[in-house]
Amino acid sequence: MVVSAQTKRFIKLQVVQGQLKTARKVHDKLMELGYSISYKTAINVLKSMNFFSAIKVKKPLLTAKHMKRRLAWSKKYQNWTTDDWQRVVFSDETKVNVWGSDGFKHGGGSLIM
Repeated sequence: MVVSAQTKRFIKLQVVQGQLKTARKVHDKLMELGYSISYKTAINVLKSMNFFSAIKVKKPLLTAKHMKRRLAWSKKYQNWTTDDWQRVVFSDETKVNVWGSDGFKHGGGSLIM
């Protein structure tokens, strides 16, 4: 075992509390504690504790114009009933075919090997 169970518990606590947010910081902390390990080994230690990497999702910030438009939209439709909303389709940029298929004739899409 490269890192002791006690050290793993300490690292896990630090990660959960948000004091160590990156694998690099975990590696630096382990080096500070006297472990001579590689960065890759530090990542493996995190994986062994069920911590996995993720890329933070970037999203556009709402501008004042966006907020005004959202408020105007919500005021416009605030008195709609459930029946009114049942006639609406929210696609969230998903392709929706109102009539016909999406271009395949007679089934299509089969692969013969």
